[in-house]
Amino acid sequence: MMMRLARITCIFIVLFSPGVLAAEGTGTVSGTVAYVENGKFVGEVKNGTVVVASNGHEVPLKANEQGDFTVELAVGKWLLVRVFDADGKKLVRDKTQARWFTISADRNSRFDVVVQAPKKEARPH
Repeated sequence: MMMRLARITCIFIVLFSPGVLAAEGTGTVSGTVAYVENGKFVGEVKNGTVVVASNGHEVPLKANEQGDFTVELAVGKWLLVRVFDADGKKLVRDKTQARWFTISADRNSRFDVVVQAPKKEARPH
């Protein structure tokens, strides 16, 4: 009986360990970080940083001079956590911004990030 219980326990551990249940592999996500005002594009967030998280692990995604980013991430569901401008100032997500995106193995995904434009006197030139 004890040997049978140990065998069942081993099977349970293998079948239900996080590594077995979690999807494996990576996929690519690309996007653009943009300022909007009244629902209209007013400019890209040059050299901004988008912070995303999955399974408690945060990853910063660095945008280029055009506000674009492309990065390979682990397969799974990812959450948009924060967005910063080039100076590290936290930006406010637009109310229309999706919070979640999914990465599938060996697939390309698109996740654009829209933030509220700063007030005119604080807007970058």
